[in-house]
Amino acid sequence: MAGRAILVTNNPTFLSRVPAGVEVLVLEGGARDALTAARDRVHQGWRLANHPLYGNFRPHQQPYRSLLLLPPASSGAADAESLHFLEEALQLYQSPASKVRQSLPGDLPEAMRRDCALLDRELLKATLESLH
Repeated sequence: MAGRAILVTNNPTFLSRVPAGVEVLVLEGGARDALTAARDRVHQGWRLANHPLYGNFRPHQQPYRSLLLLPPASSGAADAESLHFLEEALQLYQSPASKVRQSLPGDLPEAMRRDCALLDRELLKATLESLH
């Protein structure tokens, strides 16, 4: 694979748990912040390697969101499918009901944060392993 993949996440436990050659961008804040940062990269030509709503969690169910982005194609154009999936996910997170019910990492007890972080890592494990 040419170039380095980027893992955009708000899950700080990923810092020491990614394969060599993957850059990690850990964001403060909630899952919506990770989705927005990934969308901004897709506008620069990056492509999603995983679906932004993996695990089928709603905004109030999972405070962490991690997105693996593959390097831009030679054209540098925004990948329409990646952009579509991210916009759909952001619409879900920006709906009036979701804004009120979003789960943020700091809102949860430490034990629950650890469990949610582990679940986020496990759901992305196969995608990360596919880079080898």
